[in-house]
Amino acid sequence: VIGTVYMYSKEQHKDYTSPYTPYTRNTRYYHNFIYQHDITDKFAVAASFDIGFQIRGTSDKYNPFIPQENNPNYPYYNKHSSAFKQWYNGTIWVVYKIFPEWRIAGRLERYIDREGANVPIVRQSTIYQKEPGKRPNGFQVSGISLNIDYIPNEYTMLRFELKYRRSMDPIFDYADSSELSRHEKMFISAMTFKY
Repeated sequence: VIGTVYMYSKEQHKDYTSPYTPYTRNTRYYHNFIYQHDITDKFAVAASFDIGFQIRGTSDKYNPFIPQENNPNYPYYNKHSSAFKQWYNGTIWVVYKIFPEWRIAGRLERYIDREGANVPIVRQSTIYQKEPGKRPNGFQVSGISLNIDYIPNEYTMLRFELKYRRSMDPIFDYADSSELSRHEKMFISAMTFKY
């Protein structure tokens, strides 16, 4: 928890610095739990769970003591709601060291962010225009991946990864089509340096 940050315009700083302004930003809470167990020198399993919270939105609260020139909504000011948006992520993976410099790993993931608190949906599928009663499920995605890593020393890693993700809703871009897909397949290569 970092704390609450209050932001003001230059005009507000001239003669008034109440935290009750439309510019108030509240704290985001985030927790990450990881467990790893080395079964042998070559084989290990691990699991992680993430959970996050943030304020859902704002509401109007009556307070005529805030001067009208500092509060365009006078006599109300914008107050953050006490309700929170939440998101969750769970991952399980296994790692096998083939050789001292090479390892292979498999991973299962599940990510749930129904209200777009951490992963906003940029574009909605046209399916919701065709079926008005159907409601979006937000970002709810399952994934599976397989990767092979080359680690020549403790400072460098080269990774090749195959990943497949499946969403409850069509949210992924699909080739050159204007429609969206529920499925996404990726091949990823990455090099990491540590210093």
